[in-house]
Amino acid sequence: MTSTATTGTNPYVIPNNVTDSTVVNFADPLLGAAVKTALNIPASDPITVGDIKGYVNPTLGIMMTSYEMDHPAGGGSPQPGSSMTDQQDTPIESLDGMQYLQLLPTKTSVIFQAKLASDENANIDLRPLDGINFSQLTLDGNFSDSDAKEIDVSQLADLNLSKATYFELSGGSTTEPTGGLNNQELAEVAPTIVKFANNGQSYHTIELGYSGISDFTPLQGVESGQGVSVIAVSNTVNDPTPVYAVTGQPITFTAPKLLDLDGKDLASNYHYSSSVLSTALKDDNLTNNGNDSYTLTNADPNAKDLTYGQIGFADYTPDAYTYETKGTTLFENVTMVSQPLVWQAHPTVTINYVDSSGQPILSDGAPMTKTIDGNLIGDSYDLTSDSQVPGYTLTSPTTSLTGTFTQSPKVVDLTYEVTPQTSSSETTQPVVTQPTTTSTTTSSTSGRVPIAVYDVEGDSPSAEKLEDMGVRATTQIDGQLFYLVGYGQWVLASDYSNVVSPTSGVVRTFDSTSGLVNAYGQPVSEKLMPNTEWKYSKIVTINGDKYYQVATDEFLPVQSGVEFVSTKGTVKTQTRTALYDSQGKSLGQSLSSGTSWYTDGYAMINGVKMYRVATDEWIPASDVI
Repeated sequence: MTSTATTGTNPYVIPNNVTDSTVVNFADPLLGAAVKTALNIPASDPITVGDIKGYVNPTLGIMMTSYEMDHPAGGGSPQPGSSMTDQQDTPIESLDGMQYLQLLPTKTSVIFQAKLASDENANIDLRPLDGINFSQLTLDGNFSDSDAKEIDVSQLADLNLSKATYFELSGGSTTEPTGGLNNQELAEVAPTIVKFANNGQSYHTIELGYSGISDFTPLQGVESGQGVSVIAVSNTVNDPTPVYAVTGQPITFTAPKLLDLDGKDLASNYHYSSSVLSTALKDDNLTNNGNDSYTLTNADPNAKDLTYGQIGFADYTPDAYTYETKGTTLFENVTMVSQPLVWQAHPTVTINYVDSSGQPILSDGAPMTKTIDGNLIGDSYDLTSDSQVPGYTLTSPTTSLTGTFTQSPKVVDLTYEVTPQTSSSETTQPVVTQPTTTSTTTSSTSGRVPIAVYDVEGDSPSAEKLEDMGVRATTQIDGQLFYLVGYGQWVLASDYSNVVSPTSGVVRTFDSTSGLVNAYGQPVSEKLMPNTEWKYSKIVTINGDKYYQVATDEFLPVQSGVEFVSTKGTVKTQTRTALYDSQGKSLGQSLSSGTSWYTDGYAMINGVKMYRVATDEWIPASDVI
């Protein structure tokens, strides 16, 4: 038989000078051993071209699962009752050598099943399969995971499937469900699949296992009039769109569309979620709201992803999977959808204060923002008391000040114009006031003495420093210097907090309630909730310790939080990425490589820049793009 040699630079073209005695070598020894067994050649003999040409049976079956079960690794006999899935095969590192099966007699067809390796040294070139007369072909491996070597689906167009009845392209791992075809690969290989379905054979099976397909419409045209089954029962759609959730409250979400062969949306057929507490792990634990919207109760607060869809053959109920027929064509599908789940302690509304040109209004050089925590999703809020900005007049409609808390963080932009100021000339004069004296001298009246008070004006370096510290005036009482500070209190100058940094910013508290102190370092009744953001006007020292000033006379210890920079967007992991809390402690969990996550900002944690991707979950900036 004359070989069908491909032209160009194909390195697997069979040389023209081969003879029946030419030895055929396989680059992968396991594949070579399986082919030798299929050809009924003793283990001690080589495979020759003559052995292939002289094969007399109508079918040559090379099934790697069957071979490995019949020839257990390490020797020994087959184990009764043992089983092996295609995904559990030992991966084939190279198909080189398979090209010689073109030399089989014309009447012989090949059944071939193997899982292709995806490691760094693997050669997953499919061209050794060109020209082989397949009756069944199963290729398992990595088609869509960019972290490993991917099978080039464009090479499938050169396969000889003119007499085939079974064609399977499946992902290569039961633990990596996205390794099969995705939408892009399906669209590229669809012409080959449609051509296979129309090859004139009486029935056809198309299996797309461990895939990640949300649009099956490229397969329109497989309805050939002959029997055709399209089976994708282990389909996982990874949607990077985050779903926000509030701890202890129901989660409502909208599923992305899932299109069948004719473009009909199947995303309205979901009934099951695995992101629940163990007591709720059952079919029909989703409430269908219509229009692909669902509500989930009893969600697992430790779940990192919202996973939902069809429970599949673990539950033999009509809604556990999709079974559609159109003429002689069957479409069978089980799909699960996975989206990042971002947990929040409360529903929130964030106010952005902007001027008439849309630019942020600055306070101490930083954009003015404020986040208000709610209680329950759907509760009303009123921002009227939070809308006052000294020197500005609100121009946004007052209707924008009220609304309801939603599951996703809500952002309200309030617009302002500068309030015209009336100018007047002022002369700084000593002001006589009546501060309480610390003297032990008794008075027959009130015990108060007149004291000369001097306003601080920023006309000298020393006065500028006092202004930076928040000092408005000075006085002497019994020979001791006192400051009048911004919150209307006289403070002994030797006790008053010194400004470490006059720069304002945002501090985010750690995962615990944080106490506050006043300017004297004394605890106050107000406390800050865990994992909340607070704008500070400056950093000061009180009795030798550093504090963020978060209100008029309220200071947060620096060790109770981390400075936070707001920058909303999406980051994508470059590798499997460990999760940390805001104090830099490992959470013992990680995010998968190549996944996208919403972030609302970053912080420097123990000297490392980290992005926040959940309530108190952070990932190093060096691990994302």
